[in-house]
Formats: sequence, structure tokens, C-alpha cells
Amino acid sequence: MIGLFLFLSQISFATPFLDGTYVHSCYTVGDDTLASQVKIQNQDWTITHTAYEDDKCQKPYLMYETAPHIKTP
Repeated sequence: MIGLFLFLSQISFATPFLDGTYVHSCYTVGDDTLASQVKIQNQDWTITHTAYEDDKCQKPYLMYETAPHIKTP
């Protein structure tokens, strides 16, 4: 999670050139298996984290999404 925060803080100034979807595929943090996605469109950022029951990311059980309220300067 800290890595994602650092990534987002470093690229915030380059947003106009980075429109697209960035994915951190199936990864494990402690006992949790997650997948994360950052979608950048214009200056709107949508961040989605999905938690899975299994370590192969086949059975999602929880999704957390931030709506495109994060604006870059």
C-alpha cells in the first residue's frame, strides 16, 4: 500500500501524459490476496482494490473503490 501511495505521489505532476489504466495484479499482503487498479482519465483518478478468498485471485469477496474525486493540481 505504501508503494502505491509513493507511485501516485511521484506521477501526480505528469498526469496529462499518463492517461490509462495501471494494474497491480494478484499479490499478497500478510494473509490477504489483493489486486489493485488505478485508472487515470484527464485529471480524474479512480483507484480500485479487490480482495480475494483464494491466492490465485479467482473468488473476489470485497471491492473498495474511490470515485474520481482525486484531482491533480
